[in-house]
Amino acid sequence: ADGRGMEDGGDHEPRDGDGGLGRDSALALNFKPAQNLLQQQRQRQQERRQRRWGGRKQQQQQAAGGAADGGDLEAGAGSSNGTEDVGAGANPAPLVLSWENVCCRVVLSSGRARYVLQSVSGVAGPPRHSSPPVSTNPPAPAATPDGHDSAPASPNGGPASPPHSITSPHLQLPHSRASCLFAILGPSGAGKTTLLDILAGRKWGEGVSGEVRVNGHLVGPEAIRKLSGYVQQEAILPGTSTVSEYLTFHAQLRMPRAATTPSTTGITSAAGHAHGPHASHPSGPSLLSRLASGSVPAGAGGSGGRRAAAEAAAAAARARVREVVHELSLDKVAHSFIGDAFVRGLSGGEKRRVSIGCELLTRPGLLFLDEPTTGLDSTNAAKVVDILAGLAAQGVTVAMSIHQPRPDIFRLMDRVALLSGEGQVVYSGPTQQAGPHFAELGYVPPAESTSVADYMLDVVIKAPSEEVGLLVDAFKRSGVARRDAAWLGDLQFGDAMQQAQQERALTSLSKYESSYSAQVSALAYRLGRNAYRHPLLISLNFVATLLMSLGIGAMYYQTGRDTGGIQDRCGSLFFMLLYLSLMSLSSLPIWRDDRLIFVRERAAGAYGTPAYFTAVVLFDLLPLRLLPPLLFTAISYPLIGLRPGGTFWFSNVLILILSNLASSSLNMAIGAALPSVASANMAGSLAVLGSTLLGGFLMSRNKMPGLIGWTSALSYVRYAFEALVITEFHGAEDFRFTAFHQPGAPPDHIPHVDVTGDQILQTFGFNLETYWQDAGMLVVLTGVFLTATFLLLRYSGR
Repeated sequence: ADGRGMEDGGDHEPRDGDGGLGRDSALALNFKPAQNLLQQQRQRQQERRQRRWGGRKQQQQQAAGGAADGGDLEAGAGSSNGTEDVGAGANPAPLVLSWENVCCRVVLSSGRARYVLQSVSGVAGPPRHSSPPVSTNPPAPAATPDGHDSAPASPNGGPASPPHSITSPHLQLPHSRASCLFAILGPSGAGKTTLLDILAGRKWGEGVSGEVRVNGHLVGPEAIRKLSGYVQQEAILPGTSTVSEYLTFHAQLRMPRAATTPSTTGITSAAGHAHGPHASHPSGPSLLSRLASGSVPAGAGGSGGRRAAAEAAAAAARARVREVVHELSLDKVAHSFIGDAFVRGLSGGEKRRVSIGCELLTRPGLLFLDEPTTGLDSTNAAKVVDILAGLAAQGVTVAMSIHQPRPDIFRLMDRVALLSGEGQVVYSGPTQQAGPHFAELGYVPPAESTSVADYMLDVVIKAPSEEVGLLVDAFKRSGVARRDAAWLGDLQFGDAMQQAQQERALTSLSKYESSYSAQVSALAYRLGRNAYRHPLLISLNFVATLLMSLGIGAMYYQTGRDTGGIQDRCGSLFFMLLYLSLMSLSSLPIWRDDRLIFVRERAAGAYGTPAYFTAVVLFDLLPLRLLPPLLFTAISYPLIGLRPGGTFWFSNVLILILSNLASSSLNMAIGAALPSVASANMAGSLAVLGSTLLGGFLMSRNKMPGLIGWTSALSYVRYAFEALVITEFHGAEDFRFTAFHQPGAPPDHIPHVDVTGDQILQTFGFNLETYWQDAGMLVVLTGVFLTATFLLLRYSGR
């Protein structure tokens, strides 16, 4: 049957290879009577052995004939409509992921170093010998493009695996239907997530060492991210998007343009084979080889061709979304909101499946999942793992960390790695050989009903550290470790024959599949749609601005031109700045949540930092930083009785907008720099208060000490308030400073001194001709804060 049934001697039903999602898996069979289960299981195993063995014999005959005639090595006969025959063995060959001597060292707060992982090696891929024994007269090996034979002798004397190429469609794994669902087990703190992040290229750099290979080819973090998908433990999704909208967003941005033409609905993986139920013929060119050769979709030239290609890409993206939704059993919730703290939405299991579906859109050859069952009930956990098992059967090498799997879930695993509490390998190999391996060492479960996974974890957790060290040494000398080492040697030997070709193909992969303009357009559309569906922030902002403008207009209604009127004019202008600065703090929590989504989607390759930054700045500026000052000034300016004239009103609005932009940019930088909403709110409030204190209203600029005077140069309120009072007083006449008088005294009996607006400005220490200089400084501060925000986004969260 498949790798578990043939190599490992498992007695459970192998999974389907016909595109179903584990319909015949152990989880599904558990719901049937035990006796019927065994009968049906044996019958299906026998039927599939016959079909697959017959298909493989036919493949070998075709391969021999193709090699003799100089033709391509055919992997199976595809039907005319692009679907694959179940018995022909045309399913994609999964990639083989291997790693050697992976170590991770962290420095504790005390200054001491601690090893999270110590010399961890292993392999995640389909079983090495899942095919039935070949005949005594095997077909001649097919020649590779560089002239080497594709089947060198293996170290164990048997028929060797052909060298594995990431790119060539002619070089295939020694099996076409074997699957690999690989799980990393271990106690808490064993380094499961750390190892998964290193293998997925998400954690690298200082303190991390070792080698990671794909089909024997040494790859770096950036390359492995291009070839794989990654599902985080926490489902971070936009709550106001529906399932279909969210998947369509990722499909439009992440699906390769060259793979979404009408002739190719399937997307080829890095193994040179198409993944999914509508995969293209295995002998066709792979995605990497097409990228390396610079091929483009037919009809891509000219404006009409580009338009047709764009329409075809959009249609292919929608089709792929429908396909993934159906595969993950999300049809009933396809048009439901995902949900968040404000919107009721999906369950935890459904959100986890949406996260998985997002990574499956591009049919990756590798899929990494960080504890996909954590936080789910037993039914949803079983469903998620069953879906992953079905994906592995379709040709995706699935690697995941899991805390403590149930027995029926554990039986779905093809290979497992068990880590000790010190981050060392206690076992790494086929699941069915884990129990016998521990039994050989004298660790036998006390009862047949005891789960092998639970027993292994109990041994690692309860055994003394010296005993765990002996288990680690015993595995290094075991037959499982020797067979895996020989397997990796074959892979690296094959890679040496194709080194230059595979390196060129990997370097030709673009970081992002979509253009900058397409990314900005998609992000802006999503932000606008989310704001429309979740209008609380915008609605409160405008309602508060309306009420506050009416209130301040009523308080300072038609203020006078005496001493009290001068004070009221300065106070109303200062209050406008203070109000808009405080309102800019309201975006910090929303900004923080969106940033978490950004970090995840950027790591997945959906879009880059420039596109996200552009879309967010444009969306934040237009509705929240331009319109509120316009509304505030349109209502309060005439009610207060500020300086009449369209020019002065426009100058007032311009400064309020520039001040609002500077304040919002400062808060954006704070939100990007600090890890939590609470700390960001505190820092933002302190920044607003500090800028307000140094703004020149609460403290006279003439009396500021030297150091504080220099610090005030960073206060956006200083420049904004100075520009506002210049607009109000510069060149104005008919003001008077009045002395103390009894209320109700006639104006002619009140002692006063007539002054001009310029004299008022000079009295309070403001310059007369610095309006445009102040406006320019607000622009400069906005640019500095936005640049800091961009840099923080670009280099944080990686």
